Amino acid sequence: MDGNWRDGFNDFSWSAYPSYGHETAMRNTSWRGSANHYQSNYTSFSRFDNRATDYHPYAQASTSSSFAPLGPPHRYFAHAPIPGFATDVHNYLPLDAQRPSSRPIKEDFTNFSSESEPLTLHFEVASRKIDISWKPLWEGYRNTFYYAIEVLNNSTAKRAKYEKKWNQTTCELKVMPGTEYTITVERRTIRDGKVIATGNGTVTARLSHDEYLQLYRKCEVFARNDMHPFEVLYRCKPKCYWEDIHLYRSGIMQKYAKDFNGQPANWINGVLSGLFFSARLDKDGYLPDTSPFGDTRMIIQAYTLLNPVTHNFYFADFYCNYMTHYITIVICRKESETDLYSKQHLIRINPEDNPFLKVCRAVYPNSIPTYFVNRNIWVEIYYTEDIPLSWGRFDPIYAIGAGTSKIGGLPNNKYCPKCNLYPAKDPGADKVVMNERMTGKHE
Repeated sequence: MDGNWRDGFNDFSWSAYPSYGHETAMRNTSWRGSANHYQSNYTSFSRFDNRATDYHPYAQASTSSSFAPLGPPHRYFAHAPIPGFATDVHNYLPLDAQRPSSRPIKEDFTNFSSESEPLTLHFEVASRKIDISWKPLWEGYRNTFYYAIEVLNNSTAKRAKYEKKWNQTTCELKVMPGTEYTITVERRTIRDGKVIATGNGTVTARLSHDEYLQLYRKCEVFARNDMHPFEVLYRCKPKCYWEDIHLYRSGIMQKYAKDFNGQPANWINGVLSGLFFSARLDKDGYLPDTSPFGDTRMIIQAYTLLNPVTHNFYFADFYCNYMTHYITIVICRKESETDLYSKQHLIRINPEDNPFLKVCRAVYPNSIPTYFVNRNIWVEIYYTEDIPLSWGRFDPIYAIGAGTSKIGGLPNNKYCPKCNLYPAKDPGADKVVMNERMTGKHE
């Protein structure tokens, strides 16, 4: 290093520390702020600190040695100049303006935009009730808003309205099985009723998983394990139905949406598309020679539609129309769209172990399985894929009754305790009981 390291220093530079008033604050440890500046009550007399300002690493800053009381807290500054440092910034913000804004104890809704925020609704669906829930807000919003709930019955266009307090985030609705509802929940201010959040959804009252299990057990009890073998499935329709498919639909029998026959709350009505087949035989073990659905019958080998290697079987419904009891079994090609839907909503049954429609594995190689169907209940087989007419053969039969199925389907018997989870009270039951009492006849 060129020159003496003491160059630039002289005797004058080591004069008494008090001569340099701007240096007195450099080693202060007890700073106090006043309304206009900072003050110190400590002075260092170290020879190390007694250096000329020309060589001091920090710029000059002036302080006052007089005592002044502390000012109010809001007069402090978040970025006040550190004593001994110079700065060109003079417009400092108060500390209050630098603190992050905190959530108010009570929210002011006067500045909300006209467009309401979304409110996410969650639905728990069953056949006779729908539970609605939504996420609660922070408790600091208490007593500033309420919830307004409107329920629209899409079948009758009737409306019902409810109100819930700010801390009530659930609502139970009593509904009719199979009915579709549009539900709207609004968060409104108590002050002026302004809508600040809204959520809505369309829900159909359908069987819950637990209710489906109960219905399945009822069907098991009714059907018992009384089965007979069969080899073919059949479908009866008017002759014009088959001619239309042959002439105008390239010979492909296309599936169509399920009607509203059966339990109104089942998960297939109006949702799944398919084609109904039957395996029921008469008491002699032969195919019936009459049908209420048409005068022409298509017959198809059972293995073609009921192959357990390529298809899954699902329990979908159990009901009656005052006389005959029916069970609906849905057949889906594995991993198809209807199969994925059925896995989520229906009850999957084991083709080899159930009392309704059973498949027994082939005993010999290259032979087909053996099939059995229940005698005590009418098994409806709902196949959910299109079928070419070339898969079957056709026979004429006698049509009875209307000779065709009813559009929209027949409503189920809601009074039967054997196939209803919540059987309705039979309006004629009271008259029957009264007549028995008058005649003295009792069971």
